[in-house]
Amino acid sequence: MKIFSWVVLLLLLGATLVGALRFDRRSWPSLVGDEATYMMAAQSLAWDHDLRYEKADYRRFLDEWHVAPEGLILQSPDGGKTLVYGKPAAYPDKKFATFLREHSPMRTIQPPRMISIDPEPMGVPNAFAGIELIKRTFRENFEFKQMTSVEFFDKFTEDVRHLRLLGIVDGDHSPEGCLKDLIALEKLGARQILVDDTNWLPPLKRVAETFAAEHGYNFMNLDLYNGVGLLTAKR
Repeated sequence: MKIFSWVVLLLLLGATLVGALRFDRRSWPSLVGDEATYMMAAQSLAWDHDLRYEKADYRRFLDEWHVAPEGLILQSPDGGKTLVYGKPAAYPDKKFATFLREHSPMRTIQPPRMISIDPEPMGVPNAFAGIELIKRTFRENFEFKQMTSVEFFDKFTEDVRHLRLLGIVDGDHSPEGCLKDLIALEKLGARQILVDDTNWLPPLKRVAETFAAEHGYNFMNLDLYNGVGLLTAKR
């Protein structure tokens, strides 16, 4: 009977080992069990130098896994004002955090790059002082190009073609100018485009709505400020 029990145990262990060797982790959509807690705690230690759970942690996980984290174990020392990871602090140790920071795909994700294009800011008090303030705040991640959008697309298309773009159209406020900017942004692969002043200037709304219908975008007009048209690529 003992021999039979050992044979069954060995068969089960063998089946487990074969299953583990053949399992392709890439076929699993996300982390399981408590894995998300361990991973996010280590990432928080690596990137933020703390073990607090904040919006940055959530966005970082979403960028890497493309799904929301499941099974997070959190606790709060102050009645909900602050959330921290609910696993022992020794689990996400500093050596692993350092390794993660140096080898994680997150290391290659660049911060957003903002490019403002305007030949001559008009009607805005102290416009260039504001531009300098934005430059000091965002440093190398902000660029101001004093030129028309036509000039920008002629000169810098190749420089921005590889980027994941959110385009904002707020140019000369003519239907013709709006259409040119929409066409240029579509050629660059922009999947989201905002068009300003669509309620204040209904012809801009019509141009944006028609362009969306003809070029594979969804269109929604938002009653914010003077109206904002939102175009999102259907695929």
